[in-house]
Amino acid sequence: MQANAQLEQDIAARKVAEQELSVKAQQLANSNQALENLSLIDDLTGLYNRKGFLALAEHRVKLAYRSGEPFSIAFVDLDGLKHINDTLDIWSEPRPGRNRHRPEGQLRQSDILARLGGDEFAIFVAETDEDQIPGILSRIQKNMDARNAAPDRHFPLSFSIGIVSGTSAKDSNLETLLSRADALMYQQKRSKARPRGKAPSAKVPSQQ
Repeated sequence: MQANAQLEQDIAARKVAEQELSVKAQQLANSNQALENLSLIDDLTGLYNRKGFLALAEHRVKLAYRSGEPFSIAFVDLDGLKHINDTLDIWSEPRPGRNRHRPEGQLRQSDILARLGGDEFAIFVAETDEDQIPGILSRIQKNMDARNAAPDRHFPLSFSIGIVSGTSAKDSNLETLLSRADALMYQQKRSKARPRGKAPSAKVPSQQ
């Protein structure tokens, strides 16, 4: 009888230990996931950082190629943002680089927005072919104009942007698409005499 009682106690103790171990393992997994998430997020804006964008958007690019879904990659530079952040009184004005909200009316949940560093941002625009690029630029510009016209906005923001359509690209990796969009963005920045928001766009040629 005593042996049976001792055996039951040992079994019960083992079950408790296993449950405690399972709880600790789950807590460790949750902690690791939280650390991984933090490593993909930009501290300043709350957007994805470069690492997060490359990880998520590269996956989406591969899926789009397999499914034939159109998409575009945008490279955005906020003109003069560093000067604004360096000179603005942060106690009297929200710092433009600290807006953690997804731009309303511009991006969808299926799009991916990231801060690559400094005043440079990247966007994976889902289900968007070359013919839709002018409409995207127009919406972004209208939203920017509306924000600049707000009575509590004491500094104007403007942007330079290049967008590359990946519709006809085959096996072009994300870095290549970003590089092409970056070149188009600088092309617009050098020719600011054009109406703002009318960025040049390019259809990526198929690789042989």
